[in-house]
Amino acid sequence: MYTKVDQPVKALEVLEAAMARAAAKAAPCVQLALHAARIHEALGATDTMASLLRQVLQHDACNMEAIALLAAHHHQMQQ
Repeated sequence: MYTKVDQPVKALEVLEAAMARAAAKAAPCVQLALHAARIHEALGATDTMASLLRQVLQHDACNMEAIALLAAHHHQMQQ
């Protein structure tokens, strides 16, 4: 993946294209959205990260990674 070679913007482009293809097939793309959320977090785009995590939780309400990341985001926003 492009994040290994320090190209997060290119990684996001690839992930967004893959998520669009999965959405066209009506297949949830939970892992892709989680990875994109982590990249947005690293880039400082926490609002976009939170939006992606909410989408993940709409498809998989028990996803512990998304719950933990969203809880940490809300905790940081309150401080």
